[in-house]
Amino acid sequence: MKKKDLIQLIKSKARDIEINDLSEKIINQVKSIPEKEVVLPPNKHFRPRLVFAASLAVILSVVLTIIFMLPDQTEKILQPQFEDVDSVLMFSSISTAALLDDSDASNISTLMQPLAYTFNAQANSQIYIELNHMTKYFELMEQLFASQADFNKKIETPQAGYEQSMRFKSKDFLDEETDFRIDYLKTPVDETNNFDILGQINVGSRIYNFNGNGHTNADNLLAITIHKDNASYIDTTYEMVDQKHIFNFVTIKQSVVVEDVTLIIEKKEEKNLVEIRFNQEQGRGTYNFEMALESNMRVLKVTYNLENEMTESGEMMIKVRKINGQNTYSILVKPDDGKPFQVNQNKRSNGRFK
Repeated sequence: MKKKDLIQLIKSKARDIEINDLSEKIINQVKSIPEKEVVLPPNKHFRPRLVFAASLAVILSVVLTIIFMLPDQTEKILQPQFEDVDSVLMFSSISTAALLDDSDASNISTLMQPLAYTFNAQANSQIYIELNHMTKYFELMEQLFASQADFNKKIETPQAGYEQSMRFKSKDFLDEETDFRIDYLKTPVDETNNFDILGQINVGSRIYNFNGNGHTNADNLLAITIHKDNASYIDTTYEMVDQKHIFNFVTIKQSVVVEDVTLIIEKKEEKNLVEIRFNQEQGRGTYNFEMALESNMRVLKVTYNLENEMTESGEMMIKVRKINGQNTYSILVKPDDGKPFQVNQNKRSNGRFK
């Protein structure tokens, strides 16, 4: 066969053979190959502001988490516990300093600041007459609500003749403190839970002697007489009934009973509530106190009910301010059946125990 004829034969055979298209298969195989991860070298330029901001954000997050996870301790700080005889003695001492002192309060009429449209309202109001007398109880409520649960008690070395001693302090809404010290001797009676007790209370330059008896059990019963002198003293009793701490104060001045007051402390719906009942022959009165915050300021909210010849009830808002250098109660009174009026009254404790 000639060369020319051989070439023609090869070409005709080539046309008879089907050539497969492999391009799609090749593309799919390329796509299935995993990409190689590219690792960039670290940035060698240090940026301290970004690092500080990130650290601060982490710290702030941790602090906020801790704050929101911690239980609220406010109630525990503000609520005296009365778990033992010492706590009852401490509050009895604070009450005596408030109730047995005979310093004259400033004349309320010189401090009155009535609202312009209510001048006649307070003249016909029983509560207006009672406010001057109630100042010492406002002070006692301040100390009860604002003081530490244990009144910052510290055990001291007792004076001669006594076995136990403690120093403690009360605090008011302006965070001003009054220091107390008690030295006492507690003697068991017949190997029972009963005991006799005697001692003295020091507050500022004043000394009050006391004696009494008690019973140590779940209720911590205590009955003591705290003397200013032979003719002026307070008979104090304490007991716990239905989870309520009940104090009764009978004040005798110049051998005459001038007040018989029951004070009830309890906790309702996470709030500390105090009720004061006046048990007078000439009339009865009930005041209910609780502490609240107004514009981040501690205030006393009070409801009252007076039963004398006529019955009167209403509400009060009591704020503590410094006016002309004096610690002063600013009292807004809202009788249920009358117009509101406002009174400013100096605190009795201004410089009293210095």
